[in-house]
Amino acid sequence: MPNLKPKTDDFSTVNTSNKIDYSGVLSELEKAKLWDKTLAYLEIGLSITDACKYSSLPINTYYSWLDKDDSKQRATETAKLMPKAKALQNILKAGSKDWHASAWYLEHKYPSEFGNKVELNNNYNQNNWLSLFDIKQKGVKPQIENR
Repeated sequence: MPNLKPKTDDFSTVNTSNKIDYSGVLSELEKAKLWDKTLAYLEIGLSITDACKYSSLPINTYYSWLDKDDSKQRATETAKLMPKAKALQNILKAGSKDWHASAWYLEHKYPSEFGNKVELNNNYNQNNWLSLFDIKQKGVKPQIENR
């Protein structure tokens, strides 16, 4: 299959109304091109709705093809994971140059081990709630300890 990655200029000529006459039967080649274009948009992070709009594939046709073909389901799931994988790759690559990227990744991926531990210590018991009114009007400031 040819690589039909969308280019930035593709967005300027998009039929966002998604109203195309599909009354005739599409050839297998036309179907494959529409499918590949839709997957390419999913791979850059667009939602299914937007990918269908930008590729001019009616969304009901997309779901119809998806229901009939397990390989299309797998291809869609893989395409939807691509932006996540690319973002993670960028974070890990940045971590080799700046420790902050690695720290951010560890804090968010493993919060129980590497996340910030914050405890609120104040003089209120369980039956005496600290309200936003107390904080704003009375100037009550809870004590925060970092561990």
